[in-house]
Amino acid sequence: MDRALPRLVVNFKNYSQASGQAGIDLMRIISEKNDGLGLEVGLCVNVLDMKDALREAKGVSVYAQHVDPIGYGSYTGKVNPEYLVEMGVAGSLINHSEDRVGLYTIVKEIESFREMGIISIVCVESLEEARVVADMKPDIIAYEPPELIGGDVSVATASPDLIEKIVREIECPVMVGAGIKTAEDVRVCLELGAYGVLVASGIVKSEEPGKVVSDFLEVIQKNV
Repeated sequence: MDRALPRLVVNFKNYSQASGQAGIDLMRIISEKNDGLGLEVGLCVNVLDMKDALREAKGVSVYAQHVDPIGYGSYTGKVNPEYLVEMGVAGSLINHSEDRVGLYTIVKEIESFREMGIISIVCVESLEEARVVADMKPDIIAYEPPELIGGDVSVATASPDLIEKIVREIECPVMVGAGIKTAEDVRVCLELGAYGVLVASGIVKSEEPGKVVSDFLEVIQKNV
């Protein structure tokens, strides 16, 4: 499986603007904007929209928002990573601030993802947590201060010193997220050393998502 790491990850969450037909429309917009650029872009979609995403999203990779550390069997309501792999999913977020899990689960999922050849993107809320998770050797650590998620203040504005410190201390690629809404936010994060950005409402809830995606990809292309 292709293990190219994404530079831009768009988390659809459970927003109405990114569910069902609206989600399909957004997938197509993002795919079209990345067409010909050759950048690795990931879409984290609701599990109910996974098959639509794998069918409709061209030139981008599909990620889960959450998986459970289980295999096939009697696990009602759980998301089985093996099945996602068989479907063609590239990887998953782990430990997002809206779906936190314990360290045991993080370790188990990173290890199973590595065995299955898919990408682990582990979310952390602080430098201290990043240090602990880095020892587990995930593919990507995504730093998102929870107080800024979905807000109007970007992590690039609120915590530039901390972004730089995390990037300097952590050996694996570091993505940055929370409050990112403008191309300038993306530029600052990348210039501080971030490998890429994790974005949700800045794209999903924008009145012009296509323009925002184009602006973000243009900045990323200039800085990779």
